[in-house]
Amino acid sequence: MDKRSVILFCIFSNLLVGNGIIFCWSWYGGSVNWDLMIGMSLSCILCYLLVFRYINFKKWSFLKILILSLLTCVAIQLVGCSFASVVTGFRKDDVNFLYTIFMGLGVGFVLGIIGNMLMFPITIIMGAANLFWFRKYQMVD
Repeated sequence: MDKRSVILFCIFSNLLVGNGIIFCWSWYGGSVNWDLMIGMSLSCILCYLLVFRYINFKKWSFLKILILSLLTCVAIQLVGCSFASVVTGFRKDDVNFLYTIFMGLGVGFVLGIIGNMLMFPITIIMGAANLFWFRKYQMVD
C-alpha cells in the first residue's frame, strides 16, 4: 500500500464509522442531522489531510502516535461541530454573514466540547482504531 492509499482508507473508514454513528443515533431521536454529518465529514477530511501532510511522525514512539490519534479525533469533533453550527446558521432566513459565522463558530466550539465529553469513549475507540492507519503510514516509504 502506498501513502495515498493509507490516507484514503483512513479517511473513508472514519467517514463510514462517524456518519454511521450519526445515522444510527437518529433512530432514537427522529431525523438525521445532515448539517452535523456535513460538518463532521468536512472536518474529518480536512484534519486528516493536514495531519498526514504537515506532521512528520515517521520516527515517533507508539505512545506519541496514540496521543496524536486521540487529539486528532478530538479536533475533528470540535471543528465538525463548528462547521455544522455555521451551516445551520446559514439556513435561517435573516442571514447576517459575519454575525452568523462568528456566532456559529462560538456555539459550535461549545457544542464540540460537550460532544467530546459525551462521546469520549467513542473518541478513545476511534483514536485507537486510527492508530492502525498511523502505524501503517509509518511503515510505508
